[in-house]
Amino acid sequence: MINVNFDPQVFVPKFFPLLENKDRYLILWGGRGGGKSIFAAQKLIIRCLKEKYFRYILLRKTYESIKDSQYQTIKDLVFEYGLESLFKFKTSPLRIECINGNSFIAKGLDKPEKTKSIKDPTGIWYEEGNEITQEDFITSTTSIRTTKANYIQEIFTFNPESPEADYRDFWIYKKWFSNSTSKSFKSNIEIELPNGNKINSTYTVSHSTYRDNLTYLTPEYIAELEGLKDFNYYYYLVFVEGEWGNEEITAPFSYAFDRNKHVGKTQWAPEYETLLSFDFNNEPLTCLIAQKPEMKVFRGIENIFVNNLDIDELCDRIKAKYPDALFIITG
Repeated sequence: MINVNFDPQVFVPKFFPLLENKDRYLILWGGRGGGKSIFAAQKLIIRCLKEKYFRYILLRKTYESIKDSQYQTIKDLVFEYGLESLFKFKTSPLRIECINGNSFIAKGLDKPEKTKSIKDPTGIWYEEGNEITQEDFITSTTSIRTTKANYIQEIFTFNPESPEADYRDFWIYKKWFSNSTSKSFKSNIEIELPNGNKINSTYTVSHSTYRDNLTYLTPEYIAELEGLKDFNYYYYLVFVEGEWGNEEITAPFSYAFDRNKHVGKTQWAPEYETLLSFDFNNEPLTCLIAQKPEMKVFRGIENIFVNNLDIDELCDRIKAKYPDALFIITG
């Protein structure tokens, strides 16, 4: 065990409380530049130094990609913090060893038999976790069964680009996200054992974007990220806003849609008919309010959807907000 004190200022404030998090799964997701991978490396370096027994797997889809990602991130931080005398960085095979006997071991999913052969691992860091298949995850997570660790924790870091046509069908979303509408939260999965006892598999989900990490980013990098908004809005949502994204559609239904041309601010004009489109099969009840000032122009004004609002209250709200309007009602 090596006691090393780290200045709290080296951590992204959002992540600092997670240093003490001991849930079985720690899910770090969101946009690029949010500091997810840096924090994962920081947390694991501290654990490697301070814990009596620590043997952690660095895992990615391919073995070769680990050297330039997790392995390099840990190495860069070790040298930045002046700790290089405490570690040895080996490349054949790819491995990081601490003078206290603890270690990091690199394993790629293109060599799955090697992952299963590691004796008493204490956890796994899945970088680019959205590239991991459910089968790969099951094979890997079931190999973590040591009793020597202070605590067992597996860390996922990823941008939320789903390989499925609908991200709600993606195994990561179904396992850890489907029961919550929040981006950051703590939860558990209750598992009943054959003897009738129940165990809680706890997990923490933490969402971040570059806006949580402004201290460590240059204006030029931020400009490149924001530039995606007009260049490729799908990648802007995934890589900048950190929103779940479906696989890009190459043959869209609205093939002529252009965000720069068709998206913008609108304002209600009382001289035109006001279209109300109700949807009673939605919870909450919704009403789209729009106008057609010209034959080929459709102008969306707003979409009202409020929980626990009945049809009478919704209509009262519309009449108050659009007085003396000529309404055309549909659904």
